[in-house]
Amino acid sequence: MPRPTSRPRRSLRGGRSPTLLGAAVALTCLAWPSASSAQVANGAIVFSAKRAGDRALFTRAPDGSGLRLIQTGGRADHAAFSPGGRRLAFTKYGPLGAQIWVSYVEGTGLRQLTTGPSDTMPAWAPGGADLVFARGAGGSRDLYTVKADGTSLRRLTTSARNDDSPSWSVRNEIAFVRAGRGGGDDIYVIGGQGGLRAGCRAARRMTARPPGRRPAAPSSSLAESQAAATSTSCAPTARSRAG
Repeated sequence: MPRPTSRPRRSLRGGRSPTLLGAAVALTCLAWPSASSAQVANGAIVFSAKRAGDRALFTRAPDGSGLRLIQTGGRADHAAFSPGGRRLAFTKYGPLGAQIWVSYVEGTGLRQLTTGPSDTMPAWAPGGADLVFARGAGGSRDLYTVKADGTSLRRLTTSARNDDSPSWSVRNEIAFVRAGRGGGDDIYVIGGQGGLRAGCRAARRMTARPPGRRPAAPSSSLAESQAAATSTSCAPTARSRAG
């Protein structure tokens, strides 16, 4: 298999910069500990890279071994592991634009969830039954949610600005990046689908960036702590979850 080309990503922790290029990078558990154990072992990494001149999805072990191509049937990026580590959600491109698709990690069970033509950046709900994603042309996106079987599409934000890079926390809140007036981008938080708490229906601004500066995309831990950090995320708990 040809090795994918890559370029360094922003430093994630302690000044270390992984060299894997990815629209989305996620760590997940390959084996779940018992319910009494609080330890979670890191598992495979999913990322996108160029292969034969086009974007494709790959997985590999955290030590860099076991590079494997995920068969998606076309150009794909913005991949995200389901909480249980069995499935992937990703953006797939075709003649009708970009849609959200899911499959098993092995590449089987490929299924289209949305119609596009400008759907991207999917992220799973903690239970694995729903996803959030960005829809619209770059610069005018809003957030939507959809069931993992493709039903119950729902618009989550209706901002006149650009909303993207969502991440769904275990507290049922979704952190995302919203383009600010005057050019600054900030992290916002909004309640997820179902079980909305009073006062969480409107998006809340969590950061204040100078014009022209874009914060890092939020991860599931960001929505939980309501702070900006990195776009890399881990499986949130060791409990058994759908998917």
